[in-house]
Parts: sequence; C-alpha cells; structure tokens
Amino acid sequence: MKQILTYFPLVLLLLVGCKREQAVWESDWQAPLLKDSLTLDHLVEESFLSVNGGYYELDIDRTIYELNLADVVDIPDTTVKHIKSLPNFNVPPGTSFVSNEVKEHIIALGDIELKEIRIKSGGIAISVLNPIGTKTFFTVELPGVTKNGITLSQEFIAPAGTNANPGQIDGFVDLTGYKMDLRGTNQGSFNKIQSKLSVKSDPAGPTVTTSNMDSVKFLFTMNDVKIDYARGYFGNQLLTDTITENIEAFNKIASGLIDLPASNLELELVNGLKVSAKVKLTELKNTNNQGNEVAMAHSSINSWITINSATGTESALNPSTTTLEFNAANSNTEQFLENHGAKNDIGFELQLNPWGNVSGGWDEIFPQSSLKVNLKGNMPLNVGLTDLVLKDTFDFSFKQDFSKTHVKSGMIWLKATNAFPLSGDVTLYLMDASGNVIATIVGSDEVSSSVYGSVVNGILQKQSYVEFVIPDNVVDLLETVQQLSVSMKLNTPNANTNVSEQVMIPEKAFFGFKIGAKLKVEARI
Repeated sequence: MKQILTYFPLVLLLLVGCKREQAVWESDWQAPLLKDSLTLDHLVEESFLSVNGGYYELDIDRTIYELNLADVVDIPDTTVKHIKSLPNFNVPPGTSFVSNEVKEHIIALGDIELKEIRIKSGGIAISVLNPIGTKTFFTVELPGVTKNGITLSQEFIAPAGTNANPGQIDGFVDLTGYKMDLRGTNQGSFNKIQSKLSVKSDPAGPTVTTSNMDSVKFLFTMNDVKIDYARGYFGNQLLTDTITENIEAFNKIASGLIDLPASNLELELVNGLKVSAKVKLTELKNTNNQGNEVAMAHSSINSWITINSATGTESALNPSTTTLEFNAANSNTEQFLENHGAKNDIGFELQLNPWGNVSGGWDEIFPQSSLKVNLKGNMPLNVGLTDLVLKDTFDFSFKQDFSKTHVKSGMIWLKATNAFPLSGDVTLYLMDASGNVIATIVGSDEVSSSVYGSVVNGILQKQSYVEFVIPDNVVDLLETVQQLSVSMKLNTPNANTNVSEQVMIPEKAFFGFKIGAKLKVEARI
C-alpha cells in the first residue's frame, strides 16, 4: 500500500506531461427505422374496390366531365338607362308628371334567346338623378321581375338639383330568388328586361319650373348575376374540349408487362338538360410512362352521336342516358388497358340544339340539371405481371464527420410478411443531385409471393428477409447522395411452375414490413 501511494504521484505526472493520443474504437449498432403495413386501398382509391367471392374487383364509376347551366349561359353585367325628358312646365308641389311608362332593355346574349330566368345570386345597383329644383320622390319598378308573386319596386327620394348638376340617390337590390320574365311588354320576345319610372315632386316643397332641356334619369346595373333556372333557346353552341385524367400510380411503372382479362368499359352520357344535343369523340388515347401511346379503336370515334333531351319538371326530372360500350369484340380495350397509361386523353365536340330551335323556346335547365360523362367499368383484379418495374425516387441527405464518430459500413434490412400473390426483386439506386447513379445496391433475396407461403388467419402469407449491404467505399460517398431511388421488379409466379400468370387478389391482402439498419460505427474522441 505504501508503494502504491509512493508511485501514484509519479504516474500521474507522467500522464499529464505526455502528449495524449486520440482514442478510437468500433462498435456495432442495430437501429429500427420503419414499421408499416400496406393494403390495396393504399394503391387504388377505396371507392373503386369491391369484393366478389373473396377476391377484389375494380369497380369504376366516375364522372369525368360535367356541363351545367353556368357553362351554357353567362348573364353579362348590364347597365340600363331609363331617361325621360321633361317639358317646359311649372310644377306645383306633389305633382306626378311621369308615370306608367314602360321601357324595354336588351340583355346581350348572342344567339341565346331566354324567356325566363331565376336569380341564384347577384343584384342591381340603382342610381336616380334629379334635375328638378326640389326634392323629388321616384318609384322605380321592374315589371316581370317578381318574388313570391310580388313585382320588384323601390322608392327613392332624390335631393334637388339641376340638369348640369342633378341630385343623386344610389341603392342596391339583392335579386336572389327573383324570377325575370324576359319576354318584353308584348310577351312574345326574349332577352328583354322592362322598367317603369314614376316621379312626384315634393308635396311640401315649392313650385318649380322645368325646361325641355331637363331629363330625369334612372340607371341600373346588373352585377355578377348568377342564375339557377332558365327557359328559352340556348343557341346552337359548339363546345370543344379535351379531358386529361392522370393516374399518378402508373407514372411509377418503368417497364414490364401487365396481363389483364378481357374487360368492358363504358362511357355513359347522362343528359339532365332539357336541351337536345349531339357529341363526337375526337380522340380516346392513353400514354404510359415510357411514352408508348395507344389510341382506342371504336366505331364511335369521330362519329356524331345523338343525345336526347331530358324530360319532366324541376321536381320530377328524367335525364336521358346514352351508353357507349367498349369491349374486346368491338374495340382494342385490352391493349388500351394493358398500356398502363398514366396520361389519358378524351377529346370531344358537343353541339347544343344541332337542329335549331325545335322546341319553340321551351328548352329548360334546372338547378340540378347537368350533362355528365361517366366512365364505368367492372373487372376482376385478375392480374398477370411479368418483370413489371415500379420505380420511385425520394430526396436523401446523410451527413457525417470522419474526424469524429461516423459510420464505416453497414446494411439495411427488410423483414416482410406478404399476403399478395406477387413477388419482387428490390434494388436501391444512390444518386447525386443531377440524377447520376453513384451506386447500385441489389437486395440479397426477393420478396417472395404469398403463393409460396402458408395460410395464417385465413389468408396465404409468406415471410421474407432481404439485406442491402452498403460497401465501405459507398459509405464514404454517402454525403454526395441527394436522391434515393427504389426499384421493384414484380412477377406473379405460379407456385408449381414459377412462371408468371394471371392471379386474383384476395380480400384483406396486405404487405407488412419492418425496415432497420445494422451499422458499424467508428468513434473518435
């Protein structure tokens, strides 16, 4: 004990007096990164899936185009002037000198001829100008503009003025819920709004003199008027458009083949407008991620198709339905679908009233009226995949300091429980900011199909374990990696032959996985 106490200060002195070397050691780390489970509704909208006999079917019923009243008729902002010249006249107090004079004003609607409309929103800004040298009472009435059977009428009291500097009063009338009879005073015209102006001098005011140079004015402007009902003739309008439907999931298919069963597709034209029409499909095509384009071949392409008018009333509307069916017997539907088109284009021409005003101005469009194009189809998910490559790219960032604690080598592992009847080889691509591949890391094994597994909880399941070894030289380059691309080559093998064939996707199929890392870390202190 005495010797220890004697030598301890000496040892301590030597330690302090010598230059200390950096301590370095290595250790192994295990790190779980992610745990999740994917089902079919992660890949396909749940509303498109149905189940028949324990297997999934694709049940499509989607509106891809809709035309309604606002697309057919747009009421322009319209300013109307009602002007009445006055005579040379001595006006005693309380004199009424303009009354019951109705004027008509035209709403510019091109070849659309409306006889009646109902206002959904919007209103009229009103200004009354008084050139008389006394306070004056104005009654403004719009014959044919009614709500609950009551004609729109407003009273204004304008201050005294002159012809050069008239007294002015402004107001605004909310037209929501009003009906407008646009047939004019003789009830046989269209696009005409009526106005009537009554003027009375102030009963308590002085006698004033008017000149034939004076005129009383009533101005109103229809602002941002939207309608929910219209009756008349909606013109011989020709509407052209191309609808583009993008299926984002198909953008991730880099190559390979999809084998689908013969299936039917339908374009359903549902006309809820009481307007006759005809339509022509000018193109129906899709383009996949590799740029391959398939155009649908069908007798309806570039041929006019008649669309009958709806019948009935607002409370009991009966739309007409025209269906175009695309199947293996009349088109190249199977080739069209198997192109896995990420971009789908439907071009068309739609003509309203192709035979003119055959209804005598009794076409009608109600609030619930629309002309819809629905895409419909039902097919079992009986899918065959042959080397179908799905590829997705993510941003990636990894920083480490080689002078301190850092990763020397390691690998990422994947533990999977697969209840889908498909297998996949997984490859990782490490890329720089320009997309250039720095390193390719191939999985040690494939993710096996459920057809090689056993039944668990009523469904075939197969477990797999895949390692992605990161070589030491790649670890040194991780700081330059800006993107990580994951590629999966999918097949649907037969359990006996290992040859890909069409398989059905069972209800409740899932892909459960855990992802983690094994790392060799070098610590420097």
